[in-house]
Amino acid sequence: MDATLGQFIDQIMKEAELPDSLDAEVKDQVKKDLTERAMDVINYALVDAMTPEVQKEFEKLAEQENLEAQTVTDFVKKHVPDSEQVAARALLEFRAAYLGLA
Repeated sequence: MDATLGQFIDQIMKEAELPDSLDAEVKDQVKKDLTERAMDVINYALVDAMTPEVQKEFEKLAEQENLEAQTVTDFVKKHVPDSEQVAARALLEFRAAYLGLA
């Protein structure tokens, strides 16, 4: 997991005011679940930002065996020029939804 995403998830959990009495194992599972959901939200937003033609190209890429994460990252950066802003917006929406602010 990216350190920045981990810090973001830690902050969300702090803002959610989870009880201090919550078992460490449960907190770890909550963090894992939130991280997976956040990654799903980011991935969906990035694919949604692609044109239909690029989405088809991405689907073909994703079907490759032994696909490396760097290959996906490079593809996204090439085809979604504002990918960092797209991901940031997705995370802000995720935060708002999780905290009940949306």
